Amino acid sequence: MPIKKNYAIAIMDTEKINEFDEIISKYTNAIKKSYSHIFFDTQPVSSEDITHDITFFRLEGESESLLDEKINKIIEELNELDSDYTLRDEESGKMIVAIDFVGMLIIKFNDIDRINEGTYKRIDELKKTKGEFGYCKGYKPDFRPREGTQIENVKIHPEKIFLFSDSMESILKLKNYLSEKVIEIDSNLKVEFKPFT
Repeated sequence: MPIKKNYAIAIMDTEKINEFDEIISKYTNAIKKSYSHIFFDTQPVSSEDITHDITFFRLEGESESLLDEKINKIIEELNELDSDYTLRDEESGKMIVAIDFVGMLIIKFNDIDRINEGTYKRIDELKKTKGEFGYCKGYKPDFRPREGTQIENVKIHPEKIFLFSDSMESILKLKNYLSEKVIEIDSNLKVEFKPFT
């Protein structure tokens, strides 16, 4: 009887998602696509606003060693894409390939009574930041008050940007860069940082 194992892969560079999925689909048809925000946040997010960035998949093999051989071949091919990703064994929870450092930048609107025109567009651009210090991801909340209107009695969900890198030093540099950019958008916006590592 074949052995079955479930895996989850999180892809940092959304532009390469299709390439990742093509490699995985060579080894299995049991694939399900999802979104990384469900692992970090309970705030509802509209799936229309985001691209999937996690792929769940199942591998089968006649023995444990053949299954290990198959996952090692997948890793070998994925590494050729030269793009950061995490790979986890769903049953044991063991990280097979990992980016060790993750953080979240939280942008709060508590001290403002009006959101300036263009604020959301500039924040959304920050959520796509990619450079020498790492990657960012972010999602639009389900509700955003209209820009240019009074908001003092409106409850606004904070905007959240997830940061991924290979060292805490790089995460902090990325956090400092983003924090400065947020203040440039509106000096009354408040920024908090939460490391997940």
